[in-house]
Amino acid sequence: ATWLDRGAAAPTTDSPTNAQESSAPAEIEGSSVRRHLMPHGTAFVVVVLFSLAHISTTTSLPLLLVREFDVPESATGLFLGLKAAVEMIAILATPLLAKRFSSAAVLTIAGLGALIAYGSYLFGSGLGWALFAAVCEGAYYGLFAVTALTWMQSIAGLQLGRSTGSYMNAIYAGVLVGAPLSGLVASVNLGWIAGLSLLAALLALGALRLRGRASGR
Repeated sequence: ATWLDRGAAAPTTDSPTNAQESSAPAEIEGSSVRRHLMPHGTAFVVVVLFSLAHISTTTSLPLLLVREFDVPESATGLFLGLKAAVEMIAILATPLLAKRFSSAAVLTIAGLGALIAYGSYLFGSGLGWALFAAVCEGAYYGLFAVTALTWMQSIAGLQLGRSTGSYMNAIYAGVLVGAPLSGLVASVNLGWIAGLSLLAALLALGALRLRGRASGR
């Protein structure tokens, strides 16, 4: 009888207390996974949007220069060459900026440069605006190309291979979405491709700010 009384008094495994204790580690683990994935996912979105902004205008840039800025067809290569030259200078100058500012700050500068470049393509006219936009576009993308990779690597810690692969996948995803999307937009209005790039750059800055708030918490 004593043994039966002790057995009846012992807590069962299905009691509310034990259920709460067993669910607590699962909730903690789920919260930890979300905190781990959130920075990586947001960084991936930022790179996709920057890549989409760049490819959306680049695919039709020669035609845009000829029709909207009255650039001679024989001179479009000069504008593309100027853009590439400025991009290389920005790539070489990025380490100097990285010594003074954080990666997120440099990406913010790149995003503001993108807004200026695509705003110039969208609202400007004439050779002067075309030159200014080409310089701004080359400068912002040079800053972005170097900084985004090191930024994603810093988030991943020691997982450099995974972060590099994630960066390249984000670049290709932006190209995959942006190229056909810009073609559809250009078929309606050629000048709107700059508006598409402007919108993508604005969203990239928003996602970057969201990433900064999340890390601040």
